[in-house]
Amino acid sequence: MAYARWGKDSDVYVYKTLGGYAFHLNKSFTKDESVNFIVKTKIEALYRLKRLITQGYMVPEYAIKSLEKEER
Repeated sequence: MAYARWGKDSDVYVYKTLGGYAFHLNKSFTKDESVNFIVKTKIEALYRLKRLITQGYMVPEYAIKSLEKEER
């Protein structure tokens, strides 16, 4: 299940994997360089989503709320 997908309201694609939470950032902010990373915990994922907002990325509120509701 994806918490956020690229679209008119989102510059990030985030989903849960076996290794944690995968992040893929829209190339428009990274000058044609793909930025992809995995964080291991829900707490880290929430921190990263909120941090991306402060860095100018569009992150839909429903992604944060959905992740907050998720159990470990």
